[in-house]
Amino acid sequence: MKYLGLVLLMTAALFFSACFAPPHRSVGMPENPTPLDSLAQVVFVNAAIVPLLPPEFKYLGTVQTEADVGCSDAGTVGFLREEARRVGANIVYVKNAQTNTAFLYTQYMTTTYHCLTLHVDLLYAEAPLITRWQEQIKAAEEKEKKERK
Repeated sequence: MKYLGLVLLMTAALFFSACFAPPHRSVGMPENPTPLDSLAQVVFVNAAIVPLLPPEFKYLGTVQTEADVGCSDAGTVGFLREEARRVGANIVYVKNAQTNTAFLYTQYMTTTYHCLTLHVDLLYAEAPLITRWQEQIKAAEEKEKKERK
């Protein structure tokens, strides 16, 4: 009985550990990063709005998130924000965003999850560059609003 309890406890621990961070692949991350503090602002920049990167940034790695059972958009964005802070990045440059589907099959039913999957570069830039990007994003959004009218 003790063995069965231990097996169930380990299975539950493995099952719930998947809820803490979305599955992802990382490339080019620094070996000894200088993390930002937990209150540092991390800006998300969409490559569709700002297609060319200015030369005043430092590349710190690429992350590709994947669809998984129990995913959430807020969880994916929060994970990327924390991952950026961990490696010292203050910009998450979103190169590709998609909604993919994950399925959970049980004996009686199938559950479908629609998951936000992102392909991003983690970058560090000084504050004036971030301010300029935010101004460009705001101008692009205002232009889109005018075009819709």
